[in-house]
Amino acid sequence: MQPIPARGPAAPCGRDELLFLAGATLLGAILRLFRLDSDLWLDEVVSLVTYFRLPAGEIVTSYESANQHLLYSLLAHGSRALFGESAWSVRLPSALLGIFSIPALYLLAREVTALREARFAAVLLAVSYHHIWFSQSARGYSGMVFCVIVGTLLLVQACRESDWRLWAAYACVMGIGILFLHNTVFVVAGHLAAMLLTVRGYARPVLTAAAGAMAIGAAGHLGVADKIVHFWLTEERTGLGGGVSTLSQFALVWKLGLQAGFLLPGALLGALLGGWGWFSYWKSNRTIAAIAVLPAFFAAGAVLLLRYGAYPRAFLFVLPFALLVMVRGAGEAGKRLHRHAASCLIGAMIAASVASLVLLYKFPKQDYSGALAWTRNRAGQHDAICGAGMAGAVYQIYYAPEMRVARTPEDLHRIEQTASSVWVLHSFPRDMRLRFAELYDYLEKNYELVSRHPGTLNDGEIYVLRRGRPADPGN
Repeated sequence: MQPIPARGPAAPCGRDELLFLAGATLLGAILRLFRLDSDLWLDEVVSLVTYFRLPAGEIVTSYESANQHLLYSLLAHGSRALFGESAWSVRLPSALLGIFSIPALYLLAREVTALREARFAAVLLAVSYHHIWFSQSARGYSGMVFCVIVGTLLLVQACRESDWRLWAAYACVMGIGILFLHNTVFVVAGHLAAMLLTVRGYARPVLTAAAGAMAIGAAGHLGVADKIVHFWLTEERTGLGGGVSTLSQFALVWKLGLQAGFLLPGALLGALLGGWGWFSYWKSNRTIAAIAVLPAFFAAGAVLLLRYGAYPRAFLFVLPFALLVMVRGAGEAGKRLHRHAASCLIGAMIAASVASLVLLYKFPKQDYSGALAWTRNRAGQHDAICGAGMAGAVYQIYYAPEMRVARTPEDLHRIEQTASSVWVLHSFPRDMRLRFAELYDYLEKNYELVSRHPGTLNDGEIYVLRRGRPADPGN
């Protein structure tokens, strides 16, 4: 077993490399800033109302739900104070962190693989549907991915150069990643396990650096530590907040996410290349191969241990490594099939990702304002418009504070008695069935679906229903 990487340090970037990197980063910036002002989705609205509007001193002592991504809340608070409150202003820090991730991945890739593969990886990240989606979300995910990329780069350099300053920088960056999103803890654990399992002579520095990262993350959460413990001990494990709770549900959501990002042919090709590329890394550099997968195993283990539902976005830290192994897989195909095969396969992946961006920009994450405007244009003077379930709460706290919200059939009965016709806007059918079952059944029996407003968030479509016939109060 040997330290990583096996070869010497990468040469400084030349003029051609810098021009390429500037072009890839500019492309990524354009794609992440375009339509940054589309509708905020549920989690963004909750974060804005609950945290971003608070004074900075209160943000660091507030924790009501897992929507609190502490460091991102502070950055969004600052951006909101500087530019005013808007969708684009609270998303701007996420977009910038997503843009910075492109050159960061390139620098990491050129440390562990060939220059050509590093370029392909940077371009794939620049046009990545998933990375753009989360770079345009006012949450801590793009910050976590950026820190994971930079942290892994520092880990590689620290192992090669045995410089304590690089180990300290690694601890700081990964600690900051934990402040963006707690899931970074799994990456630190994966890095530690990968190092201990695949190389010798690094036990003390890597243990010290991992402990330092954890300490920084813990210190940043001192003001909310008791609230975090209380939340995770008492939070309901069902409903939207708990995520999907069975393997079949998780696999379905994962499949839909991959299809959205690469379309079905691209997703299948990416999976094939990823598997081929990972085995190539396993043969040539087992530490990098282990780093690519072990954090996900720790995250999955935590989900099973806590018996808490999860969404695939909780594993977003895998994305940069997935791109690295896909590019390596294409390179292996080029060696065995045809010298142009690698370029053709990566070109196909890039084309599939670019094609998926049509849907990304066609629809917002959730079309709250579009659905409401459509309904208002068709409702009569004596009609009532109300929200239901989680979507109703979003309208009431952000998009339409005057809107009434129905949580039970009795709520709707009272509204129906004072209106000629009632229009109901709701979303998240799975959550409605779990937590508002009586209301959902009542709507299905007594209301007709008149419009659907799609979004890119899975299960986040906004449904507009209208009372089609007089409701029987006994139902």
